[in-house]
Amino acid sequence: MKKIKYVGKEALNPSVPEVLEVSDQLAEGLCFTAQWKEVKDETVEEEVEDESIEGEKKTKGIKLNLGCGDFRIEEEGFVNIDARELPTVDVVADITELPYDDNSIEFIYAGHILEHCEDWRKALTEWKRVLKPEGEIIITIPDIVKAISLYSLGMASEDLLKAIVRGGEDVTYHKDVWWGGRLATAMIEIGFREITPVLRCPYFVADVNWQTAIGGVK
Repeated sequence: MKKIKYVGKEALNPSVPEVLEVSDQLAEGLCFTAQWKEVKDETVEEEVEDESIEGEKKTKGIKLNLGCGDFRIEEEGFVNIDARELPTVDVVADITELPYDDNSIEFIYAGHILEHCEDWRKALTEWKRVLKPEGEIIITIPDIVKAISLYSLGMASEDLLKAIVRGGEDVTYHKDVWWGGRLATAMIEIGFREITPVLRCPYFVADVNWQTAIGGVK
């Protein structure tokens, strides 16, 4: 078995990732379930029962597509937000300081953007602030644990691991490294409820097997 690099929990904001050896269990793909172990409680379900989060696109109220970049959601009610002035953007704004009142947003999709945030607690707290009570959120992240497992099985490249950690070849666009268990724990810490893996998100930025999506409710 080849040795591979793993960004450990000790390096939550790494400039140079901590390097650990990954065990044979990771190579066998057990990380897909192990990453949930630390957050398995009554708030986490293995299967999504709330069809309002999984499998259906919401159609009422104001909905935000945060950090949209080139990924514009045309569905009625969506506002596409990014810090950059792009043709796909409706509102230019900092996603950690949204121009919306408390309890005013019905749904948030944050696709592959949390890893770009300098302060993830500030970002999640801001997203929770603008959501209405019972408002829903889906967050997708490039999942380093999934990517490492795929790499160990010969199903992903070293360049993919570098891209997930850094976000770019020459510039570090990513400020943090995420995996499913850490994201679920972070959402619970901020106060989101009904934390649930989302398997069939209708708004995936990309169709790749190394991302994770998690839904929650305010």
